[in-house]
Amino acid sequence: MTTVLNGIKEKLGNNTEVVYEQAINFTNDTLLVYQNLKNQYHYEGKAGFKAEYFDNVDLSGNPAAARIEPEINNFWQEGEAVLKNIKANHFSARYTTNFTADNDGSITFELSADDGYRFLIDGKEVINAWKKTDGEKKHFN
Repeated sequence: MTTVLNGIKEKLGNNTEVVYEQAINFTNDTLLVYQNLKNQYHYEGKAGFKAEYFDNVDLSGNPAAARIEPEINNFWQEGEAVLKNIKANHFSARYTTNFTADNDGSITFELSADDGYRFLIDGKEVINAWKKTDGEKKHFN
């Protein structure tokens, strides 16, 4: 194992001076600590999220399919089957759940999507990025 600095020095050789100045320390206490919160999400008495899939991009009409999903962590490739006759191309999905915290404190929800999303808490829209986002992530405390 080698550090990035030592790797650069090795690659450049002894005839090159490498000037290094530490800018940030990633081992401090500002890193996010991810916790498993699966047991705190439920919908109508079932663990997880109500997932509704639409065969259009604006959540209109009745969903083409619906089910309970234990978590939301999808990485579909363009055109890949999502479920039933819905492909990962020109579709939309709505996920609904109730979150009941085990204890008091702050929480950060991290959202990421390639073609947009909205995030509502208690029916109030707190993030509206309903356009192509190229994987942009938004954090809400």
